Amino acid sequence: MCVDGDNEPPGDLLEQYPLLGVRCAITSDGAWLEPHGHFQGVGVALLTLCRVATSDAWGDIMNMVSLVPSDRGLSSELEELTLATLSMKVEDLNPERILDGALIEAGYEGGNLVGMKIAAQALMKFKENPDYGDDTAASYLQLASVALPDCLREDEANFLSEQNLMDCSNPGAGFSAGVKLCPGTCGFNFAGLFYSTMVSKIYFMIFVCISSFVLLQLVIAVLMEQLQNASGEDAALYETKCPGCDTLKQATITRIYRRFHFNARRKLLLQRRKDQDVPHPARSS
Repeated sequence: MCVDGDNEPPGDLLEQYPLLGVRCAITSDGAWLEPHGHFQGVGVALLTLCRVATSDAWGDIMNMVSLVPSDRGLSSELEELTLATLSMKVEDLNPERILDGALIEAGYEGGNLVGMKIAAQALMKFKENPDYGDDTAASYLQLASVALPDCLREDEANFLSEQNLMDCSNPGAGFSAGVKLCPGTCGFNFAGLFYSTMVSKIYFMIFVCISSFVLLQLVIAVLMEQLQNASGEDAALYETKCPGCDTLKQATITRIYRRFHFNARRKLLLQRRKDQDVPHPARSS
């Protein structure tokens, strides 16, 4: 999955990896996860699951990870955009000449072949001038995004990265740094066989229900503990006798004192109001 901002990496990274943002740039912005809730790391993934457990905007995350690729094929919009961007008709794009026939060798056919050959040709043009701020270069990315709508399948992302048309390298000099195959940007993928929206939605619903139940039990446990502590203090008062008394308990004398104090304050307040309402006789001059 892509995170908002991955489509435009920092300039210092683009100097070393100019194709680093291509993968997310040709993915629909509706498939981008927000920077504070994604799964591109163990720590952030745990925080995201904690956020989902508290029911904080978990529906948006569920919908994004449930994204499936749209059908590949030639539409009138794609045909017009190809002619306007590449100055070529779709039928003039010979897949045997694109990438030395690698599309044919990879087994693409039908609508998948049409989408991949247009996207590959557009990305080859973008690779010549990988400037994300240039309008011409941006039009090539837009054409590839329309040719492969919504999101990239696993095989499409792997193929384009193998052909050096996109880059998913991990910058730095650490253990995990280096060149990596680009993963797909779609949601749940069952062993590369099919994509399903229901599996992700069922998983998130079950996770939210179980986590909410666990959190509710924790809250109830804390409240019950406090209630037991308060009950223990009251029980101690009921069992302790007053000094010098055989039967009078501290709880009883405390209750008598509170009632007497309450009634005394009310009587004093009432008497004060009566004194204020009584008119005083005028003094003679």
